[in-house]
Amino acid sequence: MTKSEKPTKSDRNIWFPAKKYGYGWGRPVVWQGWVAFIGCLFVGLAPLLYLATFYKGDVYCREVITKGINAACNPEVATPVYMLGALLWFAAWILILVQVCTSKGEKASWRWGNKKGKNHSAAKPKSN
Repeated sequence: MTKSEKPTKSDRNIWFPAKKYGYGWGRPVVWQGWVAFIGCLFVGLAPLLYLATFYKGDVYCREVITKGINAACNPEVATPVYMLGALLWFAAWILILVQVCTSKGEKASWRWGNKKGKNHSAAKPKSN
């Protein structure tokens, strides 16, 4: 194969096949795709899960302020700022997953299903 020829499906390992209907990619078909998919979701969602389950920053900040300790924290602002950061972190990992799908998957394009054997049985009957 020369440099000017495009690689075919059999020439490269496809991790994410194209969807049959719509735009984008389907479920991974090899273990490397599953590792990439689950890894990106786990790392991307980790800060959101931490904030939702274990984070007690606002409570800690309120306790520090009520004890009269001079602290540079605002209990009303901490959670939204951290939530925004966690959402941006998740969005970044989704973009990384899209990049992996682009490089290791089939070319993304809009698809309308199988073009062979179109089913015309759903067409309206002719009226007399």
